[in-house]
Amino acid sequence: EGQVLSVTMDLSSLRSIHDAANQLTDVKLDGLVLCAGVAAAPLQLSTDGIESMFAINHVGHFHLSQLLVDRLKPRGRVVVVTSSAHSNVKEVPTDLRV
Repeated sequence: EGQVLSVTMDLSSLRSIHDAANQLTDVKLDGLVLCAGVAAAPLQLSTDGIESMFAINHVGHFHLSQLLVDRLKPRGRVVVVTSSAHSNVKEVPTDLRV
């Protein structure tokens, strides 16, 4: 029988992600579901100096999956869940400097 594990972390903090991954050191994973997102957040930097939406929506998931890839079973899967929120964007800013 399968088991679902949930680990809480702050996806804007590389340290929090690392600590969460360490909670799974003795676990072999059948799969990893990456599901989180931030949209229309105010422009700010994460504790690691990364723009917060980019840190949460992209860097955090990438870092977590890299830390856990060796714990996936041979036929394990990584599933990234997204939304269609991007379709509501009317104008893309050209100046992305923080």
